[in-house]
Amino acid sequence: MSLVLDRSGSMNLNGGAQALPSAVDNFLTYFDNANDQVADVSYASLASVDVPIQTNFVTPITNAVGRMAYVGATYSQSALLAGQTQINKIVVAPGANVVKVAVFFTDGWANTVQNTLNCPKSTLLNFGGCSPPESAVNWCGNPPSNIFWMDPNSGNTLNNSACNATQFLSQQYGNEQLTQLNVANDAMYRALQVANNMRAQNIVIYSIGLGDKISQAFLQQIANDPASSTFNANAPVGQAVFAHTAADLQGVFKTIASEILLRLSQ
Repeated sequence: MSLVLDRSGSMNLNGGAQALPSAVDNFLTYFDNANDQVADVSYASLASVDVPIQTNFVTPITNAVGRMAYVGATYSQSALLAGQTQINKIVVAPGANVVKVAVFFTDGWANTVQNTLNCPKSTLLNFGGCSPPESAVNWCGNPPSNIFWMDPNSGNTLNNSACNATQFLSQQYGNEQLTQLNVANDAMYRALQVANNMRAQNIVIYSIGLGDKISQAFLQQIANDPASSTFNANAPVGQAVFAHTAADLQGVFKTIASEILLRLSQ
């Protein structure tokens, strides 16, 4: 299993930074520390593998989540890719009762992509970093476009003059205007393509959304939840659950743990 945890800066604004560690700690108690294998991936402007997939995961993951700094954007595509890579490190013996699972947690839209842009020279950058729901409540600043430029290696935010590009190459539509909405929509599309690839490898995805700045439709698609408009009954079926406030995180993580254990028992 890969735990894929959002540590973007918005987690400081909705109570998630305070509530997530104890919710994860409780979630881990449902699994077998000696036999199950769990990885911890966290993400903001970049993804990082904080604990590689392993048994004896409880203490390392508890410590890693307790140390997380909540700052940066929401680069969901890279997070799911990192979670997929960890799961694929597991060697499954023939006939073993194994369920490959990713638990994807976020408190906002995917809002960051990586492309080579004309700035005017060709420059590889991560960019975006804000979604329309966050911008609407002045969580982002940086007027008028709310586009942030980020170093693709460190994730650090660059100054506003780092790039003067006006278009980017969308994976969904080709060349598009470089606007906050277009980047966020393409970021969600790219994350969904990774999720579809994970399902093609028989990985089940559960998604958890915190607060009112999420896209429930996006998280349902990521999980291939039966409520999704793109539900595919022939692919591994997951579930999307939603915590309206940080106080609800304990309950929704428990719900996902119960679903995973039920799947293991079948």
